[in-house]
Amino acid sequence: MPSQQRAQQLSKEGRIGLAIASFQLNPSLSIRKLAKAYNVPRTTLQERLQGIQSKHEM
Repeated sequence: MPSQQRAQQLSKEGRIGLAIASFQLNPSLSIRKLAKAYNVPRTTLQERLQGIQSKHEM
């Protein structure tokens, strides 16, 4: 993977991690609103919260 793509992927993973942490601190927050606030796909965030690993980690 080229370095620029890798940097973008790491940045996205970081945003997903922050969104998950925010949800864990306040579970009443909407997943849709968190996804929008952290600029990550809603379905990806939802899957991670359900414990499904990223394809990259498999």
